[in-house]
Amino acid sequence: MDFLSTLPAAGMVIAAIAICIFACYALIYRRERGVRYFLWIMVLRGIYAWAVILEWNGNGLPLKLIYRHIEQTTLVFIVPLFVFVTLDLYGKDRWLQTGRKLLMLLPFAAWVLVIWTDPWHGLAHQSVALVDGYLEAPKSLYTMIFNVLCYILLGGCYYFLFRFVRSIRPDLRKPGAWLLILGCGPAIVEVIKTFVPGMTYWLIPISVYFGMMAMGMLWIALRNKLFTIVPAARNVVMETVHEGIIIANPRGEIMDTNQLAERLFENGSEQRLIGERVEHIMTAWPQWADACIAMEARHLEIEATVQGEERAFIVNVYPFFSQRRHKQGTISIIVDITEKQNHLNEIARLNQTKDQLLTAISHDIRNPLAMQMSIVELLERDRAQFRGEHLEMIHALGEQVRNSYSTVENLLEWFRNQQTGVTLRSEPLKVLALIEEGCRVLALQLELKQIEMQIEVDGTLQVYADREALILVIRNLLSNAIKFSERGSTVQVTAGLRQDKVELVIRDYGTGMSEQQLRNVRDELRMDTTVGTQGERGTGLGLMVSRQLLRMGGGSMTLSSAPGEGTTCHVFLQTG
Repeated sequence: MDFLSTLPAAGMVIAAIAICIFACYALIYRRERGVRYFLWIMVLRGIYAWAVILEWNGNGLPLKLIYRHIEQTTLVFIVPLFVFVTLDLYGKDRWLQTGRKLLMLLPFAAWVLVIWTDPWHGLAHQSVALVDGYLEAPKSLYTMIFNVLCYILLGGCYYFLFRFVRSIRPDLRKPGAWLLILGCGPAIVEVIKTFVPGMTYWLIPISVYFGMMAMGMLWIALRNKLFTIVPAARNVVMETVHEGIIIANPRGEIMDTNQLAERLFENGSEQRLIGERVEHIMTAWPQWADACIAMEARHLEIEATVQGEERAFIVNVYPFFSQRRHKQGTISIIVDITEKQNHLNEIARLNQTKDQLLTAISHDIRNPLAMQMSIVELLERDRAQFRGEHLEMIHALGEQVRNSYSTVENLLEWFRNQQTGVTLRSEPLKVLALIEEGCRVLALQLELKQIEMQIEVDGTLQVYADREALILVIRNLLSNAIKFSERGSTVQVTAGLRQDKVELVIRDYGTGMSEQQLRNVRDELRMDTTVGTQGERGTGLGLMVSRQLLRMGGGSMTLSSAPGEGTTCHVFLQTG
């Protein structure tokens, strides 16, 4: 065989070897999406190349016809495999179940059967003849129709594959597009062979030479790790997360985005944001655009109209870096907080309604109790006019009314402290006057239990506090001291300067508290209550309210106690 006849064969052998090398590389990553079916395409292309080589160098019509049937069989089955590659990359696993794949392969297998049985029925070729050592087999009308349908199917697959490449990671788009372009060569040759049958003799080896493009495809795949970094992973991440994502390069151009982010900028067209500059699309939010251009971390709250609805978003801008810590651009994470904002607005509305309700009923609750307390005090002052059982009733009634009044006062004060924006009106106050005011309200309790109140406070000592709040604190602490003191006992109240604070000390010599009781009292989340020495009851709310009021005014409180030795309360206040 002369040199001119061996040169095409040598070229086809090289091309076939290149296809086999690329197939081996695909075999390593056969478990990745798309690659598992792409591998079979390369295997069939390899079989096709070797069949052409054998046909080219074979002798005799029957042998050449067998090789031609092998070539046509591989080309037929490449079509459904191309469909499988497309479905796999798009994650359409439901269509890739074994039953459905076999169903899709069935018409192609049927046509392969037609090809191999053509000598008996002549449906695939108009005629079969050996002309000058070359096998001529013009396609029948049925073959032309089948081929056109296959080309339409392949064209649809290429369309969706190019769309898929546009949606993958920006750095993989160009190599992915080149991979598809190089893979188009054999398909274009087959189209020409179908519609220009006179060129078939020259096009058959050329279709094998296109296999040498497999080396270029292999270089692209190796250079960009297309099999190890599966592009489908980008879709899984970008389109599955519930946040919008925008990636911009150092020039402020958008490199990648997902559908949630694009809805934020929709303008009625289907034009994507890729390639747009941030300052052009973020005109409504200049701070966001500035953060992307400057590649600075920033936290923003924005509002936008999405599909005709006003929505609120939080935007977190993060710069990302190269391995050498050079800034490479920014990633903007967009979180829809509309529902959360609506809930907060609803809570604020309910709080406002609660505050209005408390304001409206506070007088309706407090005024009748104050009137009852005044009546009870009058009865207690005139107790000499009543007999024994009446005195017991007046005493019980007085205890109940005072307890209810104190509870309501503390409860209303606690509710008031929960309102946002509530502040104390602090002013310079004389400590002694405040203590005397608290004792005045508790005078009848002191008299009934015959408790002596010892006050040792300098009349000039001043604190900086809210008058009503501090009187309520003093009254609560004195009430507790009286409650747990035995009849005829003493309650001591002293005050003085201690470093930069005024220390107010209230001490009783009553029942005291155990270590466990003291721990419970110090726990601000508990409201334990204990019965007093004469059966007095409470809610435990007074101590909690006192702590809150002192904290709001810049003060604090500590407690010390021991069983049978009484309790000492230290209150620290700002100097006046």
